[in-house]
Amino acid sequence: MKTKTSLPFHSSMHLFGWWQWLRASAAHAAMLVALATAAGGTNVVDVGPPPSGNTQQVTSLDQIPEGLAKSDWSSIRAAYETGRHAFQPIDGGWQARNLGQQWTTRFDGRGFVTEPQGGGWQWGLELKSYGFAGQERAISGQPAVKAAGQRLSYQWDAAVQEWFVNDQRGLEHGFVVKERPSGAVGTELQFDLAVRGSLKPQISADAQGVQFQDVQGATVLTYAGLKVWDADGKFLPSHFVATEAGVRLLVDERDARYPLTIDPIAQQAYLKASNTEYYDKFGFSVSVSGDTVVVGAPWEDSSTTGVNTTPNNSVYDAGAAYVFVRNSSTWSQQAYLKASNAGGG
Repeated sequence: MKTKTSLPFHSSMHLFGWWQWLRASAAHAAMLVALATAAGGTNVVDVGPPPSGNTQQVTSLDQIPEGLAKSDWSSIRAAYETGRHAFQPIDGGWQARNLGQQWTTRFDGRGFVTEPQGGGWQWGLELKSYGFAGQERAISGQPAVKAAGQRLSYQWDAAVQEWFVNDQRGLEHGFVVKERPSGAVGTELQFDLAVRGSLKPQISADAQGVQFQDVQGATVLTYAGLKVWDADGKFLPSHFVATEAGVRLLVDERDARYPLTIDPIAQQAYLKASNTEYYDKFGFSVSVSGDTVVVGAPWEDSSTTGVNTTPNNSVYDAGAAYVFVRNSSTWSQQAYLKASNAGGG
């Protein structure tokens, strides 16, 4: 958890640096976005000092900026959280940051690997096969990958989709089984998952979760909250067992009506609930101009520069600004703005 002592106001910052962001009007920021996008979207265009004026400071998360209704501000904050947890394309796949869990997860089209902000361990899972004993279907080839906002899915075949949701709770990881695989009635449907990284699985006493431990035997993260239900919403008995390569998830699907949904979630074991908005200071500065709102976050932690780059969480207190636009009654994030010389405070 960060300790904050001062805000990163540095007169040496230029080209739409923090002092400009915190004074800029929403209309001026929107113009910068348009110019930068027209120029290729990789560098922020400097069009001179912004007009003076209507930027306001929000001193608490409960304060509603002038010119916005409570529902507007709630919607903007929700859009901000969605943007921060969204899946971003990278070389070789996708990645998703999770500030609440303090980790980044990368997806390579076979499985995923999670690494915490401070390093020290890696962990991930990869589906190797599914089906009934003796008639398992081995996973091979590349799935059809679809990413939209906080959700990413691997469509392995016509029957099975593996999916992920990245939000403040952690990484939700599940499967949808559209139709019953071939196999004898009365046996359990199984999913074999190989473990990636340095952590070792330990099945919980009730077999409803898995604790992943480091070399000292300390639990680093939990993979728990296992629930399975069918098309009628009926919950089905399910549990984990250990295997030589990792873990096996077993479902008693007798009398179930397909499709089935399988839904555990991964979380760091030692983290307490935290308000990640506070530690970025999202809302420290707000400028409202009609249906456009610019929000400053002076403690945002990415070293990237320009417009709509992929955050990397690698430099403390570099700062960022966010542009939100209202369409009818819905607010959405239009741009994520970084100074051309973003650096820590």
